[in-house]
Amino acid sequence: MAWHGALPNIRAWPDAAGIGSIALTILAGYLVFPDDLALLARILATSLLVVSLDLLVGFCGIITLGQAALFGAGAYAAGIAAVRGLSEPFSLLAIGAAAGGLTGLVSGAIILRARGLAQLVLSIA
Repeated sequence: MAWHGALPNIRAWPDAAGIGSIALTILAGYLVFPDDLALLARILATSLLVVSLDLLVGFCGIITLGQAALFGAGAYAAGIAAVRGLSEPFSLLAIGAAAGGLTGLVSGAIILRARGLAQLVLSIA
C-alpha cells in the first residue's frame, strides 16, 4: 500500500529554503542597519551582479570579464535621467534595466558568435 501524504514536493524544499534565507537576510540587514538603507541597496546590487555572473559562468559556461559594464550602462542611463529631472525611483529603475538589457542584447549578439579567447576578449570590449 503506497502512502500519498499531503507533504509538498521534496524537490521544492531547497528552493523554499533559499527564498526563506534570502528573506531572513534582508530582514536582518534592515534590523542591523536601519539608518543606512543605501548600504543595503549596494549589497543588493552587488548580489545581483554575482547572480548574473554565476548564471553566465556556472550554467551557460560563458566566461566573461565585462559583466559589470551592463550594470554600469544601466546606472549611467538612470543617472542621466535623474539629472534631467526624473525623480520617480521606479521609472529610474525601469530606465536602468532597459538600458542594461539593451546593452546586453547588442553585446551578446556579438560576443556569442566567438569562442574561447576571442569571446573573453570581446566581453571586455
